[in-house]
Amino acid sequence: MTELTQKNYHAEVENSGIPVLIEFSANPTLPAELTEKYQDQCKFCRVDVSKQALFAKKFELVHLPTSILLHDGKIVQRISGKRSDAQWKKILNLD
Repeated sequence: MTELTQKNYHAEVENSGIPVLIEFSANPTLPAELTEKYQDQCKFCRVDVSKQALFAKKFELVHLPTSILLHDGKIVQRISGKRSDAQWKKILNLD
């Protein structure tokens, strides 16, 4: 999973040829198995809100954890809270 910052956001997210899921949290909640298995279909990134508070604030987060799905640099969906592997697969249209 790629750690996002203000500096690498454009290169990692806006220039991605595949959908990007950004997790905003203090501790990772996305299952590692999921992020590894589907890395060719979706780019998984994380913003550590405890270290990147000003950057995270730009996304107007209400709850943590929150994940934001982007495609072509545009927000497609916001997901609050933890989800199971099966729920993530459905949200991300995987398999």
